Formats: sequence, structure tokens, C-alpha cells
Amino acid sequence: MRLVIAAAMFVVSIMLGLVGVAQRTIWAPPPSVSISANVQSTSPFVVLQHSLLAKHPGKPHIVISGSSAFIASGRETDVEAFIGKTSQTTVGLDAKGAQLATNTIIGSAQGISPVGSDLWRDSISGNGKTSLIADSGQDGAVVIASDGIAAAPQSFEIVWPISNDLFWSNLLLIIAAALLLAAVVLNLIVRREDRIKSGPRRRLPKAPSGPKYRPRRKARFAPARGRRA
Repeated sequence: MRLVIAAAMFVVSIMLGLVGVAQRTIWAPPPSVSISANVQSTSPFVVLQHSLLAKHPGKPHIVISGSSAFIASGRETDVEAFIGKTSQTTVGLDAKGAQLATNTIIGSAQGISPVGSDLWRDSISGNGKTSLIADSGQDGAVVIASDGIAAAPQSFEIVWPISNDLFWSNLLLIIAAALLLAAVVLNLIVRREDRIKSGPRRRLPKAPSGPKYRPRRKARFAPARGRRA
């Protein structure tokens, strides 16, 4: 009976181990979700609205390419207050929340440089490929610009990293290892008890036998030996 229990524990440990490994490999979610867009506009500001940044959980990474690129994150109302009546292009989601919706607003005011404003939560400037980790919480939005006067970079990418919780995978692997160890120990205990119960195997002693009789040959029947013969 205990051998059956040990075999069942071994099978269950293998199954749990396979499920735990599968959660780390074939069942694991993708490392990130991304959206790329190219805005056909000459506005000095491109605003990524809060609805777009909050499409997926986590902090989105904003990546743009272009010379004299500037990215800043802040509350959406603060971004709108800074831009004011300057021409801008807003990028959000449609009514269904599935597709990108772009809207270009022609303003009457001249733009100003967004660098150094105290309205931003975080900002970065660079040439070439520039990225910023934005905070979409508390109605967070992102503004993309060049110098506030020239056209803003038109191509951008938003990447949401997906965190893979390994709690259940680790728990299954620990349980599988414990069951496997218990099955091995139980198997060794059963084998040891079987050896003790069977006892030592001894060979039966043979019955004593008498001395072997060897008849002596008489001298007259012995063949002659030596030179004198």
C-alpha cells in the first residue's frame, strides 16, 4: 500500500512540476504590449491623452525618434493649460476604446519652449531616439515637442511592460519537489522494512562425510622401478 502511495506522490509531483514550468514558458504572458503610430501633422505639440496611456496597466514607456526631441509627462489639465491656444495634435482612443483617434486643433497663439516648465512630473530632451517612463496615474498625459515652435516629432511608440507574477509557479515547483522527496524517502523505508522482515539468507550446512578409503597396493604387485630392476 505504501508503495502505491509513493508511486502516486511521484506522479503528482511530476505533473505539478510540468505545470509550474509551463507557467514560466508556454503559458507566460508576453513581456510587453506596444502601440506605434505616425501622426501626419505639423503642430508644434503632440499630446498623448490619459485614455491612451491608461489602455493597459503599468507605466508606459514613450519612445520617439527625431532631432531636438522633448517628452514630458504631467496632469492632462496642466498639459492643456500650458499649450493653451497653440496648435496641437491630440492622440487618444475612439468611443469603443479600441482604435487610435487623432485630432488636430489649429490654434491662434505662438508656441513656447516646454523645456524647464514646473508643470511637468518628469521630462527629457535628446537627439535621435528618446524615451521616457510616464506615469498614467492621476489623469497623467504626455506632451511631445521639439522646441515649441517647430513641428513636433510625428512617430512615437508606447510600450507597456507586463509583469509576470511567478508566485503560483514557484508554489507548484516547491510542492512538486517536496512530494518527490517524500516519495523517494517512503520508497526507501518500505524497501528497508522488507529486507528486515525477510531476514538473512543462510546456506544449509552439508552432512559430515567420513574419510575416503584409498587401498594400498602391495609391493609384489608394484611395478619395478629404478636401475636395479
